Amino acid sequence: MTKTDFVRDATLRFARDLRTGGAPDLIRAQLRGAEGIDCLCAVEAVIAGLWPTPPAKELIWLTQTAAPDALELQAFAAGELLGAATYDLVAADV
Repeated sequence: MTKTDFVRDATLRFARDLRTGGAPDLIRAQLRGAEGIDCLCAVEAVIAGLWPTPPAKELIWLTQTAAPDALELQAFAAGELLGAATYDLVAADV
C-alpha cells in the first residue's frame, strides 16, 4: 500500500467516525513527511466527495520536522472541534 492509498483510507475512516456528529464546516489536514502533495490531494478528494456541501479545507504540508511522518485530521463545526485523529505514516511505507 502506498502512502497515498493509506492516507485516502485513513481519511475515509476519519470521516466515517464523524458522520454521527453532523457535517463539519472545516477540516484541517496536516501532513508531516514526503509525498505531501499527492497525499493532500487524496485527502481533499475524499473530503470533497463525502458531504452534499463539502466543508472548507485547510491542507498543511510540513516537510522538515523531527517528528515521524503522520497525518493529523481535525474537523470543526461552528468553531467547535467535532473530532481529531492522527495516523502514523511510517507503517504505510511498504
